[in-house]
This record gives sequence, structure tokens and C-alpha cells, in this order.
Amino acid sequence: EIGGNISSQPPEFSTNNDFLGAIQSLRKRGLIKKNVSKEGSVFTLEPVIKEYVNNQSNS
Repeated sequence: EIGGNISSQPPEFSTNNDFLGAIQSLRKRGLIKKNVSKEGSVFTLEPVIKEYVNNQSNS
């Protein structure tokens, strides 16, 4: 199963703006959703996208 946790900016992004832009783009396209709690924000794949990625990785 595909999963993971990003607790800080991945090194592939040179700036915070690049990282935030990528997150915003994914949200606009409906690929991820944002869950807010007292501890902070968590971004997760939409269930249908997660299922697709899992199916592709198992093929």
C-alpha cells in the first residue's frame, strides 16, 4: 500500500513557495485533501486516487 508522511519540505523543492505551489496545484485538481486538527494540517490522497496508485503499483 502507498503511504507516507511528510513532516517537512522535501529536498526536491528549492523553496517553500515551490512546495506550497505544488500542494495548492494538487488540491485544485482534487488529488489531495486537507484535514485540519489541533496538531496541524494533514494532506492525504483522495481515496479514488489512492486506490488507483495502489492498483498501478501492484500491476
